[in-house]
Amino acid sequence: MKTQFLLFTGLFILIFHCTAQTQYERSWRKNAEKIRIISYNITDGFDDLKDTDRIARFVDWVKEKDPEVLALQELVSFKEKDLQELAKRYGHPYVAILKEDGYPVGITSKNLFVL
Repeated sequence: MKTQFLLFTGLFILIFHCTAQTQYERSWRKNAEKIRIISYNITDGFDDLKDTDRIARFVDWVKEKDPEVLALQELVSFKEKDLQELAKRYGHPYVAILKEDGYPVGITSKNLFVL
């Protein structure tokens, strides 16, 4: 009975350890400053800014992932002010949009980056 218990416990720990989500980062430089960048296609500008439920879920998701920089594709119907309002909801005060017609792309960030 004790052997079965130990076997079961060991098997449980092994399965749990193998299936647990782990996140790791690799760098070839020691003490490198890390930055989280996410690229995301919002598909037709969240239905031309009408899909408020999807926008709210997106804002929650971005807050959870907490990127320093977010690159966005298919900002259909977005003007720069629309992107500013959206980015403000997830804590990014800096925005840039490439163009405002067709399939625009844009970028938002927590910090001002000077290149």
